[in-house]
Amino acid sequence: MRFRCLFFKSVVLLAASHVSLADKGDPIPCSVASDCHALLQSSSACVDGFCTNPFRGGCLKQLKEGWNKTRACHSEDTEENLQHCTIPEFEDDYMEIRISALNWQSAYFNAWILQILLSELVGVPSTIETGNAAGNMDFYDATRPMELGDAHDWEGLRRAQEVGDCRVLNHLEMTISPALM
Repeated sequence: MRFRCLFFKSVVLLAASHVSLADKGDPIPCSVASDCHALLQSSSACVDGFCTNPFRGGCLKQLKEGWNKTRACHSEDTEENLQHCTIPEFEDDYMEIRISALNWQSAYFNAWILQILLSELVGVPSTIETGNAAGNMDFYDATRPMELGDAHDWEGLRRAQEVGDCRVLNHLEMTISPALM
């Protein structure tokens, strides 16, 4: 029960840290690291004038004392982000789950919660699909982007049916949305 309460509190705090960005999608400006520490968490850094995402290595790892499990890496992790995650042992045997975030805030929060549950508790790689090939809603992205997606990405659903494994496609070229939120 205590864990569920803490997890819910963590998700609410996490959601609150993103709400102010939801309308603009802009990163949080900073001059020094202490700006980011005051606004976000101590694990955030000031890089190129903007705060980095303090949850790159995992929301639970950052917010729950004693939580040592690192999140599962996924196919869209950058080289920089790979140092903040663990490649799953079953990577070749289990497909990554791609979650469609649609284009409204409650769907974003639901997608982030599902990505946290899958990546941190279950250890399953998961990414978030916006329906826009250039869009990015990855909860663990260092820059914390918030780019509106497509509410009706039927083509992405069709492509998911045909392809089956999202990892074989280049996300920047086309969308694929097997799991809707």
